[in-house]
Amino acid sequence: MRLLSLHLHTAFRGLPAGFQLDFRPGAAPTYEQLEPICFVGLNGSGKSNVLQVLAEIFAYLETRSVLRGQGKALEKWTQTDHFWRTVGFELDYTLDQFTWSLARSENSDLKDYNHLDTAFPTIKIHKPAKSYMRWDIVYGDKPLWGIDRPRAGYTKAQQYPPLPRHVVGYSSGMNELLSNPFIRLDVHYAEKLLAAQLRSNAPNEKSLTDDEVEEQSQVETETVARNRLIYLDYESNKLIILANFLIQGTKPLHKLYQEARISRVHSFRLTIHYPLHPTTEGNPLQPLELPGFLNQTINRLICCATSWAGDLPEAAIRVRLELNFWVNEATKQAFRHHFYTADNLLGQLYALRLLNTAPYSEKMRDDIKQRWFNENISVQLPRPEPANMPFYVDELQLVKETVEETISYRSLSDGEHQLLHVFGAILLMDQPGTLFLLDEPETHFNPDWRSKFVQILNKVTQDTETTLKREQDVLLTSHSPFIVSDCKPENVFVFKRENGGVGYKRAADSTFTETGAFNTYGASEGLILEVIFGKRDSVSQMVLSIIDRIKAATATLDDVRAGKRELLQLGESIEKFDALNYLNRREKQLLNPTP
Repeated sequence: MRLLSLHLHTAFRGLPAGFQLDFRPGAAPTYEQLEPICFVGLNGSGKSNVLQVLAEIFAYLETRSVLRGQGKALEKWTQTDHFWRTVGFELDYTLDQFTWSLARSENSDLKDYNHLDTAFPTIKIHKPAKSYMRWDIVYGDKPLWGIDRPRAGYTKAQQYPPLPRHVVGYSSGMNELLSNPFIRLDVHYAEKLLAAQLRSNAPNEKSLTDDEVEEQSQVETETVARNRLIYLDYESNKLIILANFLIQGTKPLHKLYQEARISRVHSFRLTIHYPLHPTTEGNPLQPLELPGFLNQTINRLICCATSWAGDLPEAAIRVRLELNFWVNEATKQAFRHHFYTADNLLGQLYALRLLNTAPYSEKMRDDIKQRWFNENISVQLPRPEPANMPFYVDELQLVKETVEETISYRSLSDGEHQLLHVFGAILLMDQPGTLFLLDEPETHFNPDWRSKFVQILNKVTQDTETTLKREQDVLLTSHSPFIVSDCKPENVFVFKRENGGVGYKRAADSTFTETGAFNTYGASEGLILEVIFGKRDSVSQMVLSIIDRIKAATATLDDVRAGKRELLQLGESIEKFDALNYLNRREKQLLNPTP
């Protein structure tokens, strides 16, 4: 999967109308290793806006696929969705052969093609504001398929283009606008998963037949189990850690977790509070009947548990189920037997996590789905006590590899949490067709981890048995010169505010500096700080002000010698060395004044 180009016809946050970005030169992707596209710039330069608009676009496309076949629901959503009404864009991207085959399994009208390393189908999407999109597929110079707005005679699958297998989002800061489309889509996923149950159990609603419930549940389950868009937060990271450690594939798991000195999972607990039906006021609360897919997942987890207490899925009255896991080789063997792969385990745990939206009222769900993309949805979500959440992972204990010491997941440092967030997800979802949108993924890293970011990125995705190509795309924002130094200049975009809007230059452009392009790949930290971030000094601004004050106060010998004594209290730096040279010259002038 490779992004090719983005063109905005309308403004989006700081990005102006007409904003255009060609992600990679040419249309032929190379897959030898993961080579991140890096957006850099000062705070507020607009670089994060690109990740946000991409997340919004793919959430828009995925929502259309979730609502396929629901004409009224789709029409209502398009008329109330702020992104649909206000943003016009063009987006081009390619899909690898494996992801293309998945798309064809959902849409039999898509044509196959002869796979070549240098030729991939290009999906071209054009959507004006307040209007339906048109999308086309081009292979070389030949169109493979195209469609305008949905209309009579088109199949359900024809209403959305071939999509990436996963879009994974992460933001390290408090400004979590990147999470907005993922939160909205979780609500759509949850409604899709529970749609048949909500309709068949709702008071005063006509009950569906068993066959109708089964048919709808099958479609809804397949949609949710795919969960294309996943946002990495504190809770989802627990699921990723469990999936990585409980079902280990051929990937070098130790190369990631040895960085955090974690050798294994010691124990954990899963708690399920069976959600109640969100009935209208005046009606008694009724238990929500879970779809068979989730009950099967719960039964599989019971088979893997060391102990359990509470109500089984088949019980007449279900309130609470607690599953405790003491992880040893037998536990891992049970998970491999019942869930097969780490990716499958994550998908089923993620579907259980969607139950946490079940207590939301219909009004709240509608409000979330219609929320403006400039508002931070995450701060407006209800924050129930863990004991009241429908699905919760707690008591997660990890083992430090050096002393076999057991520590709580909660006690990890911010840097360790971020390391496991980012690279744990990349390790687990290192599958063809995955797009990672990472907003400042190194913020809490120590200098050593920052300098090894791209190296770790490729180590954890290196299969130990095969030499699979890296058929994913990684976009990240950063302030780290170490990360920039590991990125090729054609993949480095430097953003800045200009003329009240956002602009950028590619480091490989001949106009990047007065002397031409700037080769970021392998460049020193100091040079990158100077050329890209405009930081020409190697010390802090406070120390610079001290040095400037000392250099300014040299009227007498006493001033110069006092300045020297004060400079000697500072650590070594080029600025200190230059200041000492200046004071030495000034001292000679005062001792030997020119007649």
